[in-house]
Formats: sequence, C-alpha cells, structure tokens
Amino acid sequence: MPRCRRPCGHAPSLEVLYPAWRMNGADLHDKDIGIRPECWSVVRRDLQLFQREVRNAVRERRLRPSRLEPFDPLDMSVGPSMNTVVRKYLKPLTKDAGGMSWALMRHPKGIKCNIYIAHPWQGGVYEFIDRVLASWPAGKAAAWCAALSLPHNLAESGSARGAFEQAMQTSSHVMMVPATSSLLYSRSWCAYEAFSAVEQGKVVLTAAPPLQRRLRRSMTIGAGIVFLGAGLFSFHVAMMGGSCSPGSEYVTLSFAVAFLAASCCITGRTEAGAFVNAAGLAAASCTMGIQVQLARQGCAVRAPGAFGAFFLYFVASEIDRLRFDRAQSEAEHLKFPGIAETRASADEDRSRILGAVAGRRDAVDACVRALIRA
Repeated sequence: MPRCRRPCGHAPSLEVLYPAWRMNGADLHDKDIGIRPECWSVVRRDLQLFQREVRNAVRERRLRPSRLEPFDPLDMSVGPSMNTVVRKYLKPLTKDAGGMSWALMRHPKGIKCNIYIAHPWQGGVYEFIDRVLASWPAGKAAAWCAALSLPHNLAESGSARGAFEQAMQTSSHVMMVPATSSLLYSRSWCAYEAFSAVEQGKVVLTAAPPLQRRLRRSMTIGAGIVFLGAGLFSFHVAMMGGSCSPGSEYVTLSFAVAFLAASCCITGRTEAGAFVNAAGLAAASCTMGIQVQLARQGCAVRAPGAFGAFFLYFVASEIDRLRFDRAQSEAEHLKFPGIAETRASADEDRSRILGAVAGRRDAVDACVRALIRA
C-alpha cells in the first residue's frame, strides 16, 4: 500500500492539501535562501486538518498500533502519541513530499508565529490538538510546534538547529500543553521551555481540555430535569384538582432559594454541586409550571422572572463546577519533581539542559512551581 495514499471518494488530492508538495524541502529550510524558522508555523485550520488526516490514516490502517507503541484505534479522544505519529506518519509523508516540515507543506511562504507550543511527545495527538484549539489565545494567528514545524527528514541541517530559540523569541505567547498519559513538567525540555519563556517575559498559559463534551452531557441531563420539573408540576396540579392555589409558587420557589444557598456553600465538592444544581433547576422548572397555570386561571403571578433568574444561575453554577472539576483533574498532570529529576528521550538532551541551568536549578524549580500554582 502506498504510504501517502488518499482515502477513496472525493477527498482533495495531496497537491491541493499541501501546496508545497514536491518542492525541495532542503531549499525551503535553508538558512540562507529558505524560510526563516519562526515562520514554520501552522494556523487553527491546519491543526483541524492534521487531526482529520491522522484519523484517516488510523482508520485506513496506514498508522497502526504495535507492541512498543500501543494505542486504541477506536479511541477518538486521546489518539496515538505524537512520537508514534511523527515516526510512522509524518516522516514518511514529508519525505515523499520533498523533505520539508508539515507546516511548510501547508504554507510554503511561511507564516510568522505568535504562539510557541511546548508539550510532551508521549501524549496523544487528538488530545493535544483539542487542548490547543480550546486554549488558542484571541487575536493570535499562527503557532510554532516542533512536531509540525521541524523538517524531520532534515533535522540536522541548516537553520533547524536554532529553530526553537528563534520561534520562542518571536512569539508573544508560550502555550504549555499537558497530556493525560505523561506529566508535562517531568520532561526536561518542557520544564526548560517554561523557564525560558518566563525569563523572556512571555505570556505563559496552560492549555486546558475543552469543556464542550462535559457541558453537553450536563445540558442533556439538565433538559431531562426540566421535564422532571414539568412532571412534578403536573402531579401538583392533579393533587389540587386541576388548578393551582394563588401563592403556591412560593413553595417550590423556596426550595429553589434553598438550593441556591446550598450551592454557595459547597464549593469544591463537585458531586454535591451537581446534585444541588440539578435539584435547583427542577424546583425552578416546577415554579415556572405553576406560574403558567396561575396565569391561565387569571390569578396574579408573583415573581414572574424567577424561573429565568434561577435557570441562568444554576446553568452558570454548573459551568463553574465543571471548570473547577477540570482544574482539579489537570493538577494531577502538572506535578513537577524538580529539574534535576526530569527525563528526556535522549540523555544528551537532558545533560545539555541541566548544563544550561547550572547554578540556577533552584530558580527553575521555583519558576515552574509558580506556573503550576497560577
């Protein structure tokens, strides 16, 4: 099977997807006549394309798990590690294209970077892209990411050697991207890059996973709870002989107020918070049903905006709970053993980094721990 075969159907050709296809990669990356390293960048839509292309490669079995590099081909949230993707997918693809980086395959004229991305290559590629897209700083156009920006078939040639430093110097933001399968700051390069970014006065941010999936689940449950509130209202009407007595909305409204007060007192207890938000939404929904029935009966409705106010509060409270829960989960991936205890794929890289911070290891440790607390 050809390594770079396109999927069947009406998918765009490689020449359409990659304008630099069949150009001379060595010339594009040449330190004298080529594109400057800080311009070996990708934009948001490139990352979305890359994620789709890797998924296509996995689905077509062009990218397969092995005993040494296992991953679940059916998993759509984490994916194969960046190490695996670079070795088994990117290197063959870019070699066939002409030897340039994936970024220059997409943009042969280059795009100057605003964002420098640091991440452990042991992390899954789908998770990595989801985090970057969810945390992309507003107003920033392009990002430099070693996996996509470096010419892996020309790694020791030309300007590739100093590309990291030039890209960080040009960027205004440095994005640290954790991974569920690897501690971000246990990697020597990641800790060193974070320290260098702070020294250079860059804006350093930690990429968080998107909330959409969790929020979608919560909103689905919330919709069910609104129907539950409607059911409770129907039961109340049936018990009252088909009508509601004036002022009866105060009963359910008092429950909603009680749940609101409870939600203010249980910050940090996410399971209890989920229950309180759900119960409060149900009480508010029941209140709305009673108010509608009272209006039909021609009775005065007290506190007509109560449902809207409580609905907005409990939805906002649920979003806040999800963010807190995410922050708690993320803390597990940001543990830092100290720069002297970090690891690197190559021993010479670790030795070079430790040599670069000789005499400043305490400063590095303090800097990284401050970033984790921020």
